[in-house]
Amino acid sequence: MSLIFKPPSAPFVVAEKDLKRAFKEHALIVGDMRRSIGRQKQSILGTVRKQLTLDVGVEIVTAMLDDFDKRNGKLEKPIAHLYFEKGRRAWVSQRLSQMASLKWSATGGNDVERLWNAVGDLVITGRTKTGLNIYHPSDSATGIEIGCFLGLVRGRSVSAAHRSSEAVQLLTDGAAAIGDRTLEVAYAEECERYRFTG
Repeated sequence: MSLIFKPPSAPFVVAEKDLKRAFKEHALIVGDMRRSIGRQKQSILGTVRKQLTLDVGVEIVTAMLDDFDKRNGKLEKPIAHLYFEKGRRAWVSQRLSQMASLKWSATGGNDVERLWNAVGDLVITGRTKTGLNIYHPSDSATGIEIGCFLGLVRGRSVSAAHRSSEAVQLLTDGAAAIGDRTLEVAYAEECERYRFTG
């Protein structure tokens, strides 16, 4: 009787760009609250869906680090601060903010296309009791979620009034144009319509 020896996997280094890409992918899956037909996509947290907040983002990164550790992976030096809770929170906060950015000067052929070009991967739909942002994937956002984002943009400081007025107009027009459709569906329908009307 021979014993089967399974050698440990070869060590590997996780680059920051790979970590950012993986985090984005997992965050968009976890934050997507749509009831999909058939098999649900799996994230690092399984098939569980949650409101995407800073705390959930930290959960995602912690699960990713545990997975890397099990497979003998180490983070590259510039992101070694992610091994500590404080570093994880700061990194996740920065990533979520970047993913929820709004391009004030976006252009497009109509309000739906302009909104599609303006929003990032996420929109902010509210705040928790402790004041943390609640994020939602922008492609599955309806007029309601865009309206929530609009309400938060309106509440910005007076020093950014000009920028805020542009954003308010962009979001108001976009939310009205998509209605109860998701942004992804509305954009696809607009593209299809233009394809056939030339």
